[in-house]
Amino acid sequence: MIDQYGNVAPNDLVLLPVGQYLTEEAWDVVISMPWYEILGGILLMSAKDLPSGVEGDDPADAGITMRGGYVRVVQPVLHRYTEADGFYHA
Repeated sequence: MIDQYGNVAPNDLVLLPVGQYLTEEAWDVVISMPWYEILGGILLMSAKDLPSGVEGDDPADAGITMRGGYVRVVQPVLHRYTEADGFYHA
């Protein structure tokens, strides 16, 4: 897959973990790593960037199809979180 800058995106993208179940240290890691967005606003991150002991769900297991081979990088400065909404971006 290619991002909006023409760079190759990681091939191990997983869904962002649920923030309310993360330790503070794990939350800090997730919020600081690059996120990728596919059509429909679904946020993903590289499995290799997940904090130790945290697993991400495979998008295919959630019925999400990765079509078109295009993702959008969401820079960490845009990352947001609330307990009500979970992870999202500005």
